[in-house]
Amino acid sequence: MSPARSPRGVQPRLDLDASARGLQREEREMNSGTVRGRLIAALLFLVMIVAAISSGSELSAFFDANSVVFVGVGGSLLGISAYGVDGLRRTLQTVRLGGDPAQLRCARTVVAGLGARFVRVGWLGSAVGIVQMLLHLGEVQLVAPALAVALLCPLYGHLLAMAVFGPVGDNLDVRAAWAERSRDSDAPSVG
Repeated sequence: MSPARSPRGVQPRLDLDASARGLQREEREMNSGTVRGRLIAALLFLVMIVAAISSGSELSAFFDANSVVFVGVGGSLLGISAYGVDGLRRTLQTVRLGGDPAQLRCARTVVAGLGARFVRVGWLGSAVGIVQMLLHLGEVQLVAPALAVALLCPLYGHLLAMAVFGPVGDNLDVRAAWAERSRDSDAPSVG
């Protein structure tokens, strides 16, 4: 389909500034609506988890300081070893302030990698807990803390990946698509 021509055969000038302003307005509206929706969904997810935990036991039974430290510190150290402190700082800056589509996609890759690393550290914690349990099978007081490490480390790793890194990465994908769409609308058409 060819663009409309004026009576003299000259193509009318496209108002790219108005088009870009329209895309920016759409993006702001989409972000404000989805941020609210994402916060509500995240809160409902947490309520669901807490309700499931509380239905059968005390909430404190699902907190183990050793597991939190193992997953938190281990995942962070693996993230630093993979991306460096500067890479993580740039990623956080892009998450907070945005950037061009390439920066957003790069930040998405780092965020996805961090989520995967926290899950892997959780499973390493599970292996450590199982080994500790096997070493102390005769001592009931030492089996319970080892079992907590074995079961809670993967839970914490997966919760971080699903509830933090996954939504942040999805948001970066959406922002990159909007930035590309905005950039494409700013480019003059060749015709």
